[in-house]
Amino acid sequence: MIPTMLQSSTALLVLTLLAAALDWWAVATDRRRLEEVAKPAVMVLLIGWVLTVPGADPTVRTWVVVALGLSLVGDVLLLPRIDVFVGGLAAFLLGHLAFVPALLPHADGLTGGIAALGLVPAAAFVGRRIADGARQHGGQPLASAVVVYVVAVGATALLAVASRAPLVMLGGLLFATSDGVLGWNRFVAPLPNGRTIVHVTYHLAQVGLATVVTLSTVA
Repeated sequence: MIPTMLQSSTALLVLTLLAAALDWWAVATDRRRLEEVAKPAVMVLLIGWVLTVPGADPTVRTWVVVALGLSLVGDVLLLPRIDVFVGGLAAFLLGHLAFVPALLPHADGLTGGIAALGLVPAAAFVGRRIADGARQHGGQPLASAVVVYVVAVGATALLAVASRAPLVMLGGLLFATSDGVLGWNRFVAPLPNGRTIVHVTYHLAQVGLATVVTLSTVA
C-alpha cells in the first residue's frame, strides 16, 4: 500500500512541476488561454500530492490542503481575464492564515526571533511602499487591506523560517518575494518580467511550504 502511495505521490509532484513550468512559459510568452489552464492545474496537482504523501500527520495535511485550496481560489480570481483583486487578496489572506497551524508545531522560537530581525524591517519597507501605492489606486480601505495582508505574509514567512526545514524555509521566503513583486508591480511601478517572476517564485513557494507535511508522520 505504502509503495503504491509513494509512486502516486512522486508522479503527482513531477506533474506539478511540469504544469508549473508550462505556466511560466505561458506567462513569459503571453499565452493567456494556456495560463488559464496551467496555473490552476498546478495547485490541483499539488493538492493531490499532499493528499498522497504516505504517513503525513492528518491535522497538518488538512491545514495544508485548506491553504492550497484557498490559494487555488485566489489564482482563479487573479487571472488576467477575471482580475478580481480584492477577492484574490482575501482568498490568499485566508490561505496564509491556514498555513499558520500547519507550520506552528515545527517552529523554533529562537530561530523565528532571529529571522524577525531581518524580515520585519524588509516587510515594513516594502509593505509601506505598496500600501502607499494601493492608497492612490483604491483609497484607504485598499491600503489597509494590503497592510493586513503584509502582516499575514510575514507571519507565514517567519514560521516557515523558524521550521529550520530548508524547503519549507525557502517556500516561506519565496512566497513573501512573490507577493512583494506582485504588489510592487501593481501599485508602485511595473518591473521587467514582473508577472513571470511572480509566477515562478509563487509556485516554488507553494511546493516548498507544502513539504511541511513530510515533517510529521504517523504510523
